[in-house]
Amino acid sequence: MEYLMFLMVPVGFLTSVGFAFICYYEWAPTEWELSRYISIALFDLFVIFNNILYMAMAVQMDSEFQKKFNNLRPIAWLRRRMRLKPPTYRKSALKSGHSEQPGTSATTDSYFAQLNASWLR
Repeated sequence: MEYLMFLMVPVGFLTSVGFAFICYYEWAPTEWELSRYISIALFDLFVIFNNILYMAMAVQMDSEFQKKFNNLRPIAWLRRRMRLKPPTYRKSALKSGHSEQPGTSATTDSYFAQLNASWLR
């Protein structure tokens, strides 16, 4: 629930702005072609912003996923190259509400090992 509440305000804001652009495109007079086309382009842009924001916040919300993501070789190389300090991980809000199932850590490690191996091909 905390995860959904964490995402609701920013994603809701971007969705409402994008919805306003699509409404303008639909209901503006057809003579206003340029502004209608700009509004539909801005709608597409806000859809992209919404996806980027969701992915960034999803990574920030789950500390276990964030650790694995930062340990991938291309990401770790990029962080060293850009001289970024190591991230600090807070306790995952996603794991506070339930107990971890046995074998979850091994499954997560195997998924990220496969992803890391596929990037090296």
